[in-house]
Amino acid sequence: MKWPCRISTWAVMTDLQTGNKFFCLNTHLSLNDAGRAKEVELIKQKVAELNPSNLPVVLLGDWNMEEANPILTSLMNVYGSARESALKSDDNYTYHGFGNGSQSQPDHIFYNGFGVCSQFTTVTQKWNDLWISDHHPIYAIFKFDASVIQGPTTSIAGGNREDYEGVEIWKPITILPGAGHE
Repeated sequence: MKWPCRISTWAVMTDLQTGNKFFCLNTHLSLNDAGRAKEVELIKQKVAELNPSNLPVVLLGDWNMEEANPILTSLMNVYGSARESALKSDDNYTYHGFGNGSQSQPDHIFYNGFGVCSQFTTVTQKWNDLWISDHHPIYAIFKFDASVIQGPTTSIAGGNREDYEGVEIWKPITILPGAGHE
């Protein structure tokens, strides 16, 4: 069976302050269940293949389904939901259809290998009274687990968690028209 081709992009990211690395994959899944089920399995397979160092992982994007969808069960057996596990979170909808009254949560951030997700946020504001997308942006802040902190050339095991206060991985930025960002 063929299904519409969707895309995922991935990168190994490095925190410039600490040298800690993590694997990040951004995706936009199909609108139909058959396609999404295959895409979720392919993502799991590709993460295992492309992340042989077993770095912490962040999977994010428009999954085109709510977290309760059974298609995500196998993924959520391996990855935590930033929305559900963050110390500070919200339950705002992420899809709003340019303000047409549609409300759902198809956008998610899943992760593993981090010590904690300290914050998950849905950015619900407009810019200059305009929606920048039919989806609200989301972000999460993760802290590296002290037992897997990596230096520039070596890996540090153990230590006191206080010695390795986490690093904010995702930082929201505000880009406003007229502020030199066009």
